[in-house]
Amino acid sequence: MELRLDKLLIVLFPLFVLLLSSFFLILNPLFYNLLFDISESPSVAYSVKWEVLSFLTYISDDIVSFNEVELIHMFEVRQVMTYFFVLFLVLLIVYLSYLNLNVLWWGGWWSLILLTSFVFLPFNLLFVGFHEFLFFGQWTFPQDYLMIQVFNKTFFYVFFVCIIVLTSLLSMFCVFFGYLKKKITKV
Repeated sequence: MELRLDKLLIVLFPLFVLLLSSFFLILNPLFYNLLFDISESPSVAYSVKWEVLSFLTYISDDIVSFNEVELIHMFEVRQVMTYFFVLFLVLLIVYLSYLNLNVLWWGGWWSLILLTSFVFLPFNLLFVGFHEFLFFGQWTFPQDYLMIQVFNKTFFYVFFVCIIVLTSLLSMFCVFFGYLKKKITKV
């Protein structure tokens, strides 16, 4: 039974690290500052930053700057984030209660292998696939919509790259930590 649980935790490890990286970035106001600084219209982006963060964290139920169609999409985004956050918390509890450095070692390697494959896929393919799989309403908008001005392709591409880099660093840390544990136990 323990071997099966180890394998399951190793297979789920990339999802756990990816969710950890994603939430670290999504809920980090400094990260938005970085992204909005390189935005095509930084003043517009900064004006809605706190509205969006308050909405995504359930502090507020409205983004007055967005129109009705954009707001419907943001409700879908918040709902998907909630599902992912619950999944993340469940995985966090499982990993903390079943602390096994062997799982960290192999899970870190498995994460790095999967991340390498993502790097070779076109970003547009991943972006469209993600949205078609997770969102049922409208997720494409005209260029003059505020949502597109604030959250343009550059925003999501940089976000994607940052998630890949952060997830890679966390995975390498797990591999290194697992390696140290193996060395220490051999001595």
